[in-house]
Amino acid sequence: MNVAQIDYSYELISKRVLDVPDDYKRSVAKVATGAEIDVRPFLNYLASKMPAWAFHCQGKVLYSTLPVDVNIRREETFYFAESEKLKIFAFGDTHDEAMRAFAKQLLYFYEHYKGLTPDKVTGEAEKLKQLYSTYFKEEEYV
Repeated sequence: MNVAQIDYSYELISKRVLDVPDDYKRSVAKVATGAEIDVRPFLNYLASKMPAWAFHCQGKVLYSTLPVDVNIRREETFYFAESEKLKIFAFGDTHDEAMRAFAKQLLYFYEHYKGLTPDKVTGEAEKLKQLYSTYFKEEEYV
């Protein structure tokens, strides 16, 4: 289809719209098209994965050498932030509050596992201790 055909099609549609009486009512219910459907309310409930490298909490910054995948989703009135790999789950009233709560828990578990000696951990805790000590480093927030 070339430009002339497209222009002619739009002109034809414009003329036909003028032929429709002003008091015309549809006999069937209006069906919304894709442009008319507002999807924003549905997007709030979809989960999104957000990679993060730095976590600020309690005057400290915890840096990761690899991105931490944080899954964020909204359910009813709360936002949830979680990382299956780190076994951390946090929530808040807003997206930012959920991320702050996540950072607070991440710092807590980082310090907890950093303070444990190898003979005090087994199984999953041993894997988490190795993960925290290998991929995270802490700095004072300036």
